[in-house]
Amino acid sequence: MRDYIASVVADAGLGIPVTLEMDGVAITLAEHWVGAAQGVDNVMGMVISTGIGGGLIVGGRVITGPTGNAGHIGHIEVGDIVGENTFGNPSALEAMASGPHTVAWARQQGFTGTTGEDLAAAYAAGDEIARRAIARTGEAVGRAIASATALLDLELVAIGGGFSHATPDLFDHMRAVIANHYFPYVRKVRIVPSALSSEGPLIGAAALIHRAHLLP
Repeated sequence: MRDYIASVVADAGLGIPVTLEMDGVAITLAEHWVGAAQGVDNVMGMVISTGIGGGLIVGGRVITGPTGNAGHIGHIEVGDIVGENTFGNPSALEAMASGPHTVAWARQQGFTGTTGEDLAAAYAAGDEIARRAIARTGEAVGRAIASATALLDLELVAIGGGFSHATPDLFDHMRAVIANHYFPYVRKVRIVPSALSSEGPLIGAAALIHRAHLLP
């Protein structure tokens, strides 16, 4: 699909080369270039928003896989935490930890808000359901990061996206999961907020050209 879309754009008559990658890859390239992952060669970039996506740089090189979908962390399965159905799988990280799915779980517990912004405000005000929802999402994301780190020996995970800003405590819950992991090489991974916020995808698009030597 990636190659097909690129060919359609290239055939539009503009006479310019076209490079196309998943947004998770672009964001990870941006963080590695000018963001929170500068100087780190084993990185996962993540977006926690209406969905959950990601990209990978391993050994200083972007990893996209044969279909361009490597880094799709939103569809890692997370143990005994079960969320709503997402693409047919209620056990996927995205099913429980995206913004809308976190709000949906909170509403099942009696929360009356309808948006991630509502949940963040309730959390700041000390609402117990909101606090449990954030803790649950942070644990789920932490488990997924632990699994990815166990597999890839990651050094750093940089996380952006609208719902990642709900509260800094979300990161504390993720880090607590990592801190309790059995293996020291998993416990070493650092989880940090994106340094680029909403500008990450655009900077990443530029990185596809200026950092092309890192691409497969």
